Amino acid sequence: MEPDEPEKHYSIGEAEELLADINDDAYRKMILSIEQLNPHRAGFTAEDLFELALEKVLSGDRKWPKSVKSHTFIRNVVRSLIWSMVKSKKDALSQATALENIDDISDLDLTADLRNDETAISKAVHTLMDAFKGDQSITCIMLNKLKGFKATKIKGICNLTENSYQAAIKKLKRNARKMFPAGIDYWRDDQ
Repeated sequence: MEPDEPEKHYSIGEAEELLADINDDAYRKMILSIEQLNPHRAGFTAEDLFELALEKVLSGDRKWPKSVKSHTFIRNVVRSLIWSMVKSKKDALSQATALENIDDISDLDLTADLRNDETAISKAVHTLMDAFKGDQSITCIMLNKLKGFKATKIKGICNLTENSYQAAIKKLKRNARKMFPAGIDYWRDDQ
């Protein structure tokens, strides 16, 4: 431990006092912020991850720099926890990861889980299609993804450059995450 470390980081006692001072309004804001990180891909709720982050801080596993505000620090601890948990699930493709890796979706044999209602699946697809009705690039990309085409072929079919394709995919992902914050749980990977 360096001699100047106590000056850079809060002690466990100081961190405990700061965490105890978090009021209900600040707590709600933190939970909403954590929800944006999509905690469900780690198999937890935002509240659970908030509690785990507090445990990490109070056990001394995560040192709190004095220059970082509580909201930012807790959010970063939660982000780290989610990343670690998702990384440890090597055998399962989470729903959020499936959306993030939409280019690879054509490589998967995605079939409806028999326990799920076919109309619910159709509704989710139609919701996405309706959201991008006016955007020809995204509509073209989605229709060709549903046909199972890869990114290279889709760029040719839709007359898109690499940059315009990437911009459309980012827009699609961003809006899909907003529309389905817990992911679309209607699909399973039958590879």
